[in-house]
Amino acid sequence: MQAERNRSSATFTDIARTAGLTVPSIYGGLERKRFIIETNGAGVAWVDVDQDGWLDALVLGGTRLAEGARIEDARIAAAGPTTRLYRNTGHGTFADVTAQSGLGLTVFASSVCAGDYDNDGAVDLFITSFGRNYLFHNRGDGRFDDVTAQAGLPTAGPARWGSGCSFVDYDRDGRLDLFVSNYLKFDGHVDTNLPNDALTGLEGGQTPHVIVEMLANVNLDRDLDVISPRGRIVIIGNRGRGEIDARKAMGKDATIRGLMVFNASREELHEAFAGINAGLETGALRPRIGRRIPLADAAQAHEAVMSPGALGKIVLIP
Repeated sequence: MQAERNRSSATFTDIARTAGLTVPSIYGGLERKRFIIETNGAGVAWVDVDQDGWLDALVLGGTRLAEGARIEDARIAAAGPTTRLYRNTGHGTFADVTAQSGLGLTVFASSVCAGDYDNDGAVDLFITSFGRNYLFHNRGDGRFDDVTAQAGLPTAGPARWGSGCSFVDYDRDGRLDLFVSNYLKFDGHVDTNLPNDALTGLEGGQTPHVIVEMLANVNLDRDLDVISPRGRIVIIGNRGRGEIDARKAMGKDATIRGLMVFNASREELHEAFAGINAGLETGALRPRIGRRIPLADAAQAHEAVMSPGALGKIVLIP
């Protein structure tokens, strides 16, 4: 009974400020995020890097793109690294030791794993990020060297987007192996400013009556340029704040509506599916088919939808 009472009365207090963990985490824009690399966020690790018996905190970070551009905001890089190592003082506080640790990265980091890959008694670190990954060897005192190239891991070539990672001795030979998963192929040059005629051309020169928008913060204003008079724009996806010219909506007498499937009742879902099927059978609905991909190659669909010029629906064929 006592254990049950203690479990139900547990509370937590945010002591980050008094503990010295005060540097803001940066990952993409504040008001809006234009690209998928700005949206994922990064991980953290509790690990005793200096072998003093106290867990230290490695907090991964990202960076920010310049407004209206696809290059890093120079002000972020000039302000110092966004990945931070905090040493545990043993008194409930942490000291920022990033500068002397060798872990000062300013990249779109994803995750981190810790392990003594060379069996020297000190915990090493592997960090994944967009562009390339990093293997850091621990000197034994909490300072690290980037040994990615020396270890035979790629540092150049096509951009990689590492996500999860783990040290594991999969062949039981007493030496830690490294498993790295990747997210998707993304070259950083997705064209989000396609000309309007590329959109109107989808319907043989006619403008669309309905636009189902998956990235409203980027595309909504442009949708209003190409939607037919009295057309409807249905927002099903968004990744930040955006601006529109309200006069465009007025001039087109257009309807903009947000939609989340989870809010619909079972009856409404059945009604919607029935209406779609009927529209497809009669020809009243003529969706643009951009590409057909075999179901066995479904993973390609995620990459294809992020590719420049990927307009229209991607259909998986059984």
